[in-house]
Amino acid sequence: MKLAGEEILGLAANEITKRGIAYVPQGRRMWPSLTVDETLRLVAKHKREIDRVYAMFPRLGERKSNGGAQLSGGEQQMLAIGRALLLEPRLLVMDEPTEGLAPVIVDRWRRRCAGCRKRPASPSC
Repeated sequence: MKLAGEEILGLAANEITKRGIAYVPQGRRMWPSLTVDETLRLVAKHKREIDRVYAMFPRLGERKSNGGAQLSGGEQQMLAIGRALLLEPRLLVMDEPTEGLAPVIVDRWRRRCAGCRKRPASPSC
């Protein structure tokens, strides 16, 4: 498997991530004892990036002091997507991306993705 002409098959997960691929797994893989905010701070380079995740998923902002185990399935999915986006990937791979999300959140996410295809360098992507 190649990314931008470079063979990535067999590379460690962190090396693949460094090359610009982020993955949102089915099942989300949350740390149950970390709060939403702590989970996002592990990945974010700057606080403003976390604020962008909260703007995209306002429910996470409301639940930022809650641990991963205290979130609903949809909230965990939002957190998994937000966590992956903080990596600023060139390629975002998602397994069952809308699982557990309310239709209004799915619609918002689809519009955001469509906007990012039109303006990939935009800070809102």
